[in-house]
Amino acid sequence: MYRRFLSYALPGLFLFLVGCSNDDNPSNPTPGDETIDLVINEFIAKNDSTVVDEYGDYDDWFEIYNRGSVEADIGGYTVTDDPAEPTKWRIPDNQPDLTTIPAGGYLVLWADSDTLQGVLHVDFGLSDNGEDIGLFKPDGTPMDLVHYEHQYSNISMGRSPNGSSDWHFLNVPSPGSPNNVPIDNLEPVVTEVQHTPVVPREGQAVLVHVEGFDDKTIESATLSYSVGDGPFEVITMAEDDGDWKAFLPGQDRGAIVRYYVAVADVEGLSVTDPQFAPASNYSYSIPVTDYAPPIFINEFLASNGGTHSDEAGDFDDWIELYNSGSVAIDVAGMYLSDTPSDPYIFQFPMDNPATTTIPAGGFLLIWADNEVEEGALHTNFKLSADGESILLHASDQNENVMIDSYTFDAQEEDISEGRVPDGSSNWVFLSTPTPGTSNAP
Repeated sequence: MYRRFLSYALPGLFLFLVGCSNDDNPSNPTPGDETIDLVINEFIAKNDSTVVDEYGDYDDWFEIYNRGSVEADIGGYTVTDDPAEPTKWRIPDNQPDLTTIPAGGYLVLWADSDTLQGVLHVDFGLSDNGEDIGLFKPDGTPMDLVHYEHQYSNISMGRSPNGSSDWHFLNVPSPGSPNNVPIDNLEPVVTEVQHTPVVPREGQAVLVHVEGFDDKTIESATLSYSVGDGPFEVITMAEDDGDWKAFLPGQDRGAIVRYYVAVADVEGLSVTDPQFAPASNYSYSIPVTDYAPPIFINEFLASNGGTHSDEAGDFDDWIELYNSGSVAIDVAGMYLSDTPSDPYIFQFPMDNPATTTIPAGGFLLIWADNEVEEGALHTNFKLSADGESILLHASDQNENVMIDSYTFDAQEEDISEGRVPDGSSNWVFLSTPTPGTSNAP
């Protein structure tokens, strides 16, 4: 989950770098040896409208500062955003006039994954959700490694003073020149608000989940809601591993619920989401339908190494639906998803009843392979073996009510998980998967 900015260097690697590019103890020259002392000095990972490259693009960038007493040519050095892949991009060594940094000077590298634009453009971008930036010598010796967390739009982060071990958000980005004044305090940012279920039934409580970050700490969060034209009531949200959660009470059929959230940091700055709440707000309504077909998510395989293949011969993830009723049901127009906040990812086609109809007591096998071009029963998403959710929602005609859902943990290769007996609430792992047939333990 998203968290506030915590640190600027990975502690284990910081110790490893002592003697080669320690921020406080740059390597000492030996007789006849002049020290190369380079550090990553500033970067911006969400450049929406600040500084442009030579092509007029608002790209991510990071700056290298030469703290040493001699010029340094970084041609042949490697840079990365993944410490496990230190040679991710090797800077070309055929243009020293562009890759040489004078003593006390700066060099900006554009992290835009567009290396055709020049030697100072590297083959990766920076994530504003947090990651690493590393600089390595041609022989693989690490020069500097910076770890950062969630970043603000159009605000750079840099060492202040230049080349020191102290990192701050800066009031104005300064690529290629000394870093500007640090910012004392920034507003918290809400990165995501979602409610589940997306389409609740009558009387069903709704979980509102908020993710966000702050340059220091988010101290509190509140959830304000109203039913119909009624006044807004306020609920204090609970912190949960850096996120914030609260339940909205269940409502009657046909009710319309509106809500918004507010978060505040430790220094008293606060924001609402949506920004102009309560005039702007999120909302959902309670369906009036009684539609509840007897269809179950009955079995699935999220790591298919070689058990059952689809009609194209691919060993893909799959999901099985079971009709426990006494009449055939066509799932045309229904939605299948692996994301609770977006239940409408895949819609069953409405022009192929021979394929989408489940006979009474029968099964329907769907391939979760992100290859819709292979047929009507191939979805535009895959399942994660690390664990996630599977959701089945009704068609638009039936107000998109949830028909069934299941959230699962990490899965083993070629072992499915299913209901035993079919359609029951008892989920077990199946060493012998049974796609399209009755489950057996």
